[in-house]
Amino acid sequence: MQAVYNLIIDSPYKIPGFFEVSGKADINISTGKVPQTIESPLEETPFYQISKNEFLINIPNIARYYVCNGSEITIEAYTKATENDIIFFLMDTPFTVLLQQRGILSLRGTALEKDGEAILFVGPAGTGKSTVAEAFIQKGFNLVSDGIIVTDGKFVFPGRNFLSLWKDMAVKAGYDIEKLIKIRSCLERYWVEYKQEFFLNEPLKIKKIYTIYESKTDLLKIEEISKGAKITELYDNTSWLYLVIKSGGKKKFFPLYVSLSQSTDITKLSFQHEKDKPIEETGIFKFLENEFL
Repeated sequence: MQAVYNLIIDSPYKIPGFFEVSGKADINISTGKVPQTIESPLEETPFYQISKNEFLINIPNIARYYVCNGSEITIEAYTKATENDIIFFLMDTPFTVLLQQRGILSLRGTALEKDGEAILFVGPAGTGKSTVAEAFIQKGFNLVSDGIIVTDGKFVFPGRNFLSLWKDMAVKAGYDIEKLIKIRSCLERYWVEYKQEFFLNEPLKIKKIYTIYESKTDLLKIEEISKGAKITELYDNTSWLYLVIKSGGKKKFFPLYVSLSQSTDITKLSFQHEKDKPIEETGIFKFLENEFL
């Protein structure tokens, strides 16, 4: 058995970053034939079908994934698909939809731990969340979760103890690429494992949320988000938001957005990537360093 996000998972794959545990499985992942269609889909495209409790997606040349009732994922892999590729896509859309089916909110981003509390960096892909997080891990912070952040509205549940970094950032950070796990055969992106001093297996109270965006005009723009605008920031940074909408889950998660907005401060950071500078010399890092240290 393996565990992540406070859930026990029975899987034929050993998934990087999951923890070995014993107990009764909350989620069963298996391999085999998946249905060609689902019953009464709310949305249907050439690549996926979705309803309230079912999700079917085809990733060409990798696998077809069937997710149902928040408790089962069946994988029908294509012949030439690699295990790394199968796991990469499994932990993306299918697993996120499974969490949605269970009524669990996930945000796109990276969470760190400091002094027993969680600090969240959320935002669109490619805005530098993992790069910023890695720099603070080097300063003694602990990784809680990367890729998706799972929350019940007040607490964050520990995810995989792996951070994903592009090759150039991993090299700059001093990692030996030959010793890292390549996320996909066709991508120069790698898993960096953090063997932390303590086992993060308990939910952490959220101390602060930073939403991070790329700016074309400002080196660093800082905005404190207030009242109803917090809900919009959280909503916009929900993992696979359009699938939440298509499956009718928007109302289900609204109380969680409200809870987070009432209990947590949110700061919006818009910045230009200063590619010629080490991350420690950038405006966003110096601002965050002043906040934390």
